[in-house]
Amino acid sequence: MPELMRKVLDKAGLPSNLTPHSLRHTHVSLLAENPKVGLAEIQARIGHRSNSKTTELIYLHVTKRRQLQMGDDFEWVING
Repeated sequence: MPELMRKVLDKAGLPSNLTPHSLRHTHVSLLAENPKVGLAEIQARIGHRSNSKTTELIYLHVTKRRQLQMGDDFEWVING
């Protein structure tokens, strides 16, 4: 692991086995949980502008929290 990455993880109190890719994946997953952030915005942020399937397949697995929120979102739409 590069020295700079190790220093950053140590300073942040994060596990030393994290990689830049794992941090990227976590970042995108957290964005995906936010109903105010759309797929196009996430794609632009991570450079997947040409193919949304790449973003969907790799990063946008639906989290448990978002699965629960979707029920509430649907109810809100139905009830106005």
